[in-house]
Amino acid sequence: MRLIGCIIAFQEAGFLEETLRALKTLVDLAVVVDGAFRAFPHHCPLSDDGTREIAHKYADVLITQPRAWTDQVEKRNAYLIGSPGDWYLVADADEVPEGKLDRSVLAPQKIGFRLNCNRPNLPPTPVFRLFRHIRGIEYRHVHVLLWSPETEYIHPDSVPTLESLTLKHRTDERSPDRVRKKGLWHQWQKQHEAKAREEFKL
Repeated sequence: MRLIGCIIAFQEAGFLEETLRALKTLVDLAVVVDGAFRAFPHHCPLSDDGTREIAHKYADVLITQPRAWTDQVEKRNAYLIGSPGDWYLVADADEVPEGKLDRSVLAPQKIGFRLNCNRPNLPPTPVFRLFRHIRGIEYRHVHVLLWSPETEYIHPDSVPTLESLTLKHRTDERSPDRVRKKGLWHQWQKQHEAKAREEFKL
């Protein structure tokens, strides 16, 4: 069994090194997917602030493409490079994994776990970031929903929370301009995915 660490990034040089250093202590293979989203304000499709150089230094695999990614679904599917028996540990570029992972707890779990994401001045939020590679697995329509022919949609609330490993969220360290741009993106994404949820009855 391999544990594959996954990060999507764009212009994240200020955060990525600390996240990758922490992730590499837990996983066998670290994968970074770089590039802008089509609807996210950007002047180039790939990071040009040093993000890719940091990824080359610390990650085992860097995935890019010459155009901007359509959305989070397309970009997150790019890191699902494993095979049956492997597991994925997903962190955002500004989330630092903290704690321990006893891999013996993974074997009996057929799907995966949520991890508590700790944000400043807010209670921990369980997020679905640790899961098994199942045949045909992919994100579909909504960036937090995984699908496979074996399980159909995997809803995050249906899996238990693993308490020994958490994600420290550093979004409070972002510049006001970056926060504004991410806000515009999240607004577009929320509307885009709301339509998908309605259309596909998710």
